[in-house]
Amino acid sequence: MNYGQGRSLAPRPLGPPPLLEPPPDENKKRKRAAIACKPCRERKSACNSVRPVCAACEARQTECYYLTKDESETKLQALRRENNTLNELIHHLRIMPVDAAQSILQGLRNSANPESILKDIKNGKLLTVQPSQRETALAALPPVYSETEFNLMVDHPAAYPPLDLTHDAMLAKSTLLDSIRGLAHARPPESAPGIPTASASSSRTLSDDPQDILSAQAEPNVLTDGLFPGDIEPTLEDLRIQYWTTVDVTDEFAASAISQYLENDHPTLGLFDAQLFVKDLVQRRHECCSSFLVTALLAFACQAYTSKDPDAAAKSFEFEKEADVLRRAEKEDSVLTTAGLSLLFLSHGGHGSGREMELLHEASDMAKRIKLYGVKTVLDEEQISSLSPAAQRALSHTAWGVFNLHILQAQYYLTLSTEYEPKVPIPRNSESEGDIPQLKLLHSQDAGQVFHYLCRLSVLTSGILLVVRDTTGSKTPPPLAFAMQQYRQLLELVDSLPPEMQRKAGADYAPVLNFHIALHSLITDLFRPFITRERDDGFREFYQKHNSPEAIFASSIHQLKGIVVEYTSQHPSAAHHMYWATALLYVFNTIVKDRSDPYWRFYFWLCIHCYSQLFICYPVVEGVVQSLLAIAVKYGAISRKDATRVMQEGFYKDDAGRRARSRRGRPEEKYKGSYKFDLDLAVRDRDASDVSALIARFEDMDMFDEFTRLGESESSEDGNDVRKESQAGG
Repeated sequence: MNYGQGRSLAPRPLGPPPLLEPPPDENKKRKRAAIACKPCRERKSACNSVRPVCAACEARQTECYYLTKDESETKLQALRRENNTLNELIHHLRIMPVDAAQSILQGLRNSANPESILKDIKNGKLLTVQPSQRETALAALPPVYSETEFNLMVDHPAAYPPLDLTHDAMLAKSTLLDSIRGLAHARPPESAPGIPTASASSSRTLSDDPQDILSAQAEPNVLTDGLFPGDIEPTLEDLRIQYWTTVDVTDEFAASAISQYLENDHPTLGLFDAQLFVKDLVQRRHECCSSFLVTALLAFACQAYTSKDPDAAAKSFEFEKEADVLRRAEKEDSVLTTAGLSLLFLSHGGHGSGREMELLHEASDMAKRIKLYGVKTVLDEEQISSLSPAAQRALSHTAWGVFNLHILQAQYYLTLSTEYEPKVPIPRNSESEGDIPQLKLLHSQDAGQVFHYLCRLSVLTSGILLVVRDTTGSKTPPPLAFAMQQYRQLLELVDSLPPEMQRKAGADYAPVLNFHIALHSLITDLFRPFITRERDDGFREFYQKHNSPEAIFASSIHQLKGIVVEYTSQHPSAAHHMYWATALLYVFNTIVKDRSDPYWRFYFWLCIHCYSQLFICYPVVEGVVQSLLAIAVKYGAISRKDATRVMQEGFYKDDAGRRARSRRGRPEEKYKGSYKFDLDLAVRDRDASDVSALIARFEDMDMFDEFTRLGESESSEDGNDVRKESQAGG
């Protein structure tokens, strides 16, 4: 083989040379993979990347937007565009008026897409109303006393609905309490719509004479003076009460008193599962009912029932005495005993016995021992699942009911708050299952909603009170940022309320009003430390700014005034339901210290009237009113002489008043208790604001001595009957 010669090449094939494949065009953009929308990326859920709205966002009914404006935009270009959008938003926030800037911030809180907010700004959708539009809106609305209140009404109508408390609106109400109509007549009409004036005249003027005012309140009302609704729960018609108690009452009496409690008090308190309780009560079973629970319930229920049957007052003491005996026989901790102790606490509190604190702590300690709340290690799912379905329902109601009561008393400084709420599910609407009866008087749908949202409010309240009710002795208020953050959480809760939990003029379910009373009393307590500090130090300029603590405080007090008017004009239970008196306490504390409202006298006498109605049922009201009148004297809202006459005309004049005072025991005994009545003083010095310290604090002790002498002299006219009744009550 010849290696020097190269290999021969094959000849070129005939025809044109083959075409070479063209090089790739570097300017041509390559096809990118589909990019998920931002909501789906944040949720880490599947996205079909369809624009403008992907299938997942459409199904969720949420806003859908993409990082890139279309498929041709790169991620870097999208980030640059987003940065320009944010810079433009900051520019608008800097140059726009305060109210317009707040609208922008509110829009950013409600949307995660800043570009849509900028688009709305350019289209004029987020701009606040112009001055002329604002004047038109204000003219159409009831009186609004600050820009803060107006904005709250617009942004949070569930928490701050418009209120028409003008003279004409008062007289137009289809009121159930004729005496309130009389007080409204005494209010001078406004000189112009929405502008209250102190100098306006009227055919009737508001007298400063307590005798004239309280005499005008004496007009009888058929719905509260003996003929108010007294329906008996149908499932209680087969009740045999003597199986549970030795107190001599008829089955009809017990069924009627329990029915009134179920209708008026239980939707708010929820200390036991009412359906299970009534079922076992009637069938004489013991899984969800006990003699101690029944007697404690009747001890408290009979106090309210006194407004219908005066003989119920003595029966209340008899049931309370028997419950105290049965309580000592309860050797083991249980859910039923915890609920019974809570009801017995309420009974002693209504009587003003001075033993309520002992019972409150006993109920709280027992709840912690059986791990309902208040301890880090509460009942776990395995322990709860081992119980019967009925026991689980009963456990859930009592755990949350006693927790709510604990937190409510913490708000009044009677106990400390807790950071450990119950872990069992919050009860909602109790369905009728099997042989468990549906209770007619409970309005089960609305009643379940009220208790559910009160539990959620109590969880927020417990966290707030842990800071506001500082136990270290510090008198420095918490940071304002903390108060505003908690306030936003409260508003978010109320904004989420279902329609049946929102206030509707003249058509509110009374327990719904109790929820809003709890809400606004908490809001005032949240901001009270800043108002109190302002009054002490004199730094008023900063706090008068928009959304100041003072403006928010005043807006919630205005809501409480509206609730007081609504309750007294629409709900007969105002005469015998104690929970709502919280609104009276907060309104009275405010109007006697800040008398800038030209109608403060109207609210003064309205509160006194409501307390005089409650006094017939609850002897403790005597000490409450004496303390409040002492505060009013201290701040110059009323003279010492008139304060004495208020007690005489409103509380000691008739037989009902004398009987109510005597029921507490020895007439010469003064009220015993630890409630704080001067709410502003309690912020600075809680020990100086309770009943006994409050009385001792004032220089003129003769005023309260005169109260006592006056009550004794009035009682002496009917002394023998009074003492016999007191002895019969135990």
